[in-house]
Amino acid sequence: MARLLLIAILSGLFFGCANWNETWYVLLANDDYHRGRYQNALQTYWDILSSRVEVPRMRYNIGAVYRALGEAEAAAAVWELVEAGEDAELAFRLAYNRGNLFYESGDYRRAYQSFRRAILLRPTDLDTKHNLELSLQRWQSRQSEPQMSTAGGTATEARNLRDAEVVLDFIKRLEGSQWRTRILRDTPGGYSDW
Repeated sequence: MARLLLIAILSGLFFGCANWNETWYVLLANDDYHRGRYQNALQTYWDILSSRVEVPRMRYNIGAVYRALGEAEAAAAVWELVEAGEDAELAFRLAYNRGNLFYESGDYRRAYQSFRRAILLRPTDLDTKHNLELSLQRWQSRQSEPQMSTAGGTATEARNLRDAEVVLDFIKRLEGSQWRTRILRDTPGGYSDW
């Protein structure tokens, strides 16, 4: 009982909820999400959001549920509306997960840009570094395909790729032995929700 009370208090502080009733519903929605009951979680998150002016983390959670449901466009649209402000953790999660969405859709340039934002917020995150590297490799391979180059955009894209390679090389040198090649990470429990 004391543990449940402590969780409720910490969640109230963490989410900034105005009352205990709202905090309880956030906990229930998070539990539904982790148990795979995405529709219940989504409905609860929307209900909580509609009762408040704006809760960026709640909107982020809604995007995470859409992502879990396989609705990448809906997740991206919701995450576009999230204003992280001074919340560095929220900004990191947004950049990381948006990078994954861009990567999965084949937009490797935007994936690289999102992972680069995430790496600036959390420089020691190995999953982000790996995803940054994969995005850059895919972006480079796309640029080397003859049908992808156009007369107007080739010089700009080539310059952007060179800049990206310099950033990646710098990160590799800083990290030394910590840099490892691993499969693209998108762990459901990792950076999905609160």
